[in-house]
Amino acid sequence: MNPDNTIKHKDKDGKEHNICYGPVSADGAGEKRAYNHIITGSQHCTVVFSLVTSKVIAVKHDQISCAKCAQRLTHLVAVDKKRAEDIKEEDLKHDGQCYINSKHGPAVAEEYALESIAEYLLIDPVTKKLRPDDEAILVDWFVADGDTKGAIRFINKQASIIQEFDSIAIYMPDIGHFIKCISNGLFKLSGQHSELRGVSLLEASRIKSICADITGIIKDYGKERKQIQEGNKDDAAAMKQFATFCSSRVCAAGAAPSSVLLLLFCVDMMWCVGYHGRHLLLKMKNDKRKAIL
Repeated sequence: MNPDNTIKHKDKDGKEHNICYGPVSADGAGEKRAYNHIITGSQHCTVVFSLVTSKVIAVKHDQISCAKCAQRLTHLVAVDKKRAEDIKEEDLKHDGQCYINSKHGPAVAEEYALESIAEYLLIDPVTKKLRPDDEAILVDWFVADGDTKGAIRFINKQASIIQEFDSIAIYMPDIGHFIKCISNGLFKLSGQHSELRGVSLLEASRIKSICADITGIIKDYGKERKQIQEGNKDDAAAMKQFATFCSSRVCAAGAAPSSVLLLLFCVDMMWCVGYHGRHLLLKMKNDKRKAIL
């Protein structure tokens, strides 16, 4: 256990704990593929894995339907001639196991699942007490898609259990999902504005190239920021130094060779600005600034 990655906590019984924390990543998937955020189906699975060991540490499955319940409902309506509005919950009881284990459909299941997992990683579901120090897991970096509230609910839940950990954990949108949002935005832009379509403009190969350039720049950003922070323990001073570095780099370097856009971005605030004759603003969903073309 690295003493630099632990936090001290005294539980309600007065017992002192020294809990280790580290980074994780999470994602969820529904039974059916979602298009344009139209989510159907009856099952959802959420997986959380450690970015230290690269192994799964928690899985949560949600299901809101049961074949036997459906058969029972059909029998009540077709055979017993009952009206649907007269059927009560107890009428649907049947022999064998009922496969409904959740009331949350695939559209929202991930948010509630991550909140439940956050508690599970700290609290033993049998004893209802805090797990031993070598079992409890606190999360300081939570990597997930940028369009879910589950990460914030996970962080807040753990902070409510371990108050000393409040304001320490950080939510980092996944780079792959961030790039996918940009790609989708460029394809949508080309579909809505014919003047941006064509050779060397927003064609499929060009969009792919732009996204590859952005990915490389963001990864370079991470490497440079890490080097600066490791060389300067004062975070505020490090960020000021990095801001100066970013400004000079963008002005000097301009766009990557294969990109028609001048790209300026900030990973911490999740915004991306491009320039191609007219101003273009690509933003994350939770950004209040309006898109400008």
